[in-house]
Amino acid sequence: MASVKNEQMFAALEKETGKKIQQAVKQGEGKNLVAQTIAREQFEKYFAESGDMAADGSKIARRILLGAFRAAEKLEWSLEKAIVPLAQGLMAGIYKNCHDYTESSIVLIKAAIQSSTLVTDEVVPLGTKVLQTIIEGGEEVEADMPDLLKKVTRAATKAAKGAPKKEMKDLENILMGLLEGKCSLRADGVVWKKKTK
Repeated sequence: MASVKNEQMFAALEKETGKKIQQAVKQGEGKNLVAQTIAREQFEKYFAESGDMAADGSKIARRILLGAFRAAEKLEWSLEKAIVPLAQGLMAGIYKNCHDYTESSIVLIKAAIQSSTLVTDEVVPLGTKVLQTIIEGGEEVEADMPDLLKKVTRAATKAAKGAPKKEMKDLENILMGLLEGKCSLRADGVVWKKKTK
């Protein structure tokens, strides 16, 4: 019975998130701030009802993203632009409740890749934007970057199993490149380091 109740809660969360974002934007509020604020508030509200990060953290974040993605499509807002404020807002909500940046990053990357796999073939651009958000935040909180990258890479690779094969391969190449220091992420995408002879 609990699983049915949870499923109803997650479905309500998805619908409610999309509705809140659409209403706020239609009232003239800036999309980025709306997405960031609502993503954070929704995570905190629904996580307070669940309280289990390992079991429900990614599920809650995934449903928030799915609701937000559907709202973005209705608002003719590209997912690639919407994902950054959404990821920032979710990370703030997750980290506030988890207190461990690496664990928070794992929750976020899993949710981002799983949700983007369900709504678009463009998993790589969305995944790399979320990775960039995670890396920038990790530098701010002085996280153990090699450990963070290793664990986030593992989580992202597992989460990408449902993605189209080419997208999965491209994402894995970027993740390995980050791990091995062969590439870095910028606002405009992945930058591969030139090979030195």
